[in-house]
Amino acid sequence: SNISGPLQVYLPPTEDDMLFTPVELTDGVIEYGELWDVDADEDGLVVGGCDQNDDVGLIFSIGTEWASSGYSLDGWTRFDVRTLLGEGFTWVRGVCRGDGLIVAVGEASSISGFVMTSEDGGVSFTDRTSEILAVTGASRIPKMQRCQVFDGGSFVAAGGSSMFISYTSGE
Repeated sequence: SNISGPLQVYLPPTEDDMLFTPVELTDGVIEYGELWDVDADEDGLVVGGCDQNDDVGLIFSIGTEWASSGYSLDGWTRFDVRTLLGEGFTWVRGVCRGDGLIVAVGEASSISGFVMTSEDGGVSFTDRTSEILAVTGASRIPKMQRCQVFDGGSFVAAGGSSMFISYTSGE
């Protein structure tokens, strides 16, 4: 979706003459929003972006039932990044999923990045930023843009200032 309208994903057509079926991921409150990344695997879909009205990072996820219930907002789980990061501007720039894990990366208040993970299909997330800072010794993570999940629940994330993070749970 783009900044001139509501948050939308495009799913396979529901009618023969359609290329895609647009699905609004808004309840009418978000007038302007952008979804910047999408990922899918056998367990479902995840999209990430921003409510541009309030500069709030959002993550939407849906499990294997996406083909039947993904055409309605009610079928999607919505996660507001402020839940973990507090008030301030946030943007979800990248999302990825695999092996039962969802990862979201982005930026907070235009100066630092974040990395968060979910092991329950996107219902809740854990902020991994402080763990990463403790290992790297850095004072902040730069704005993060992309991620990729691998078998076993490990992932990589990349962002500004040539930051590349390789994360394995428990290490």
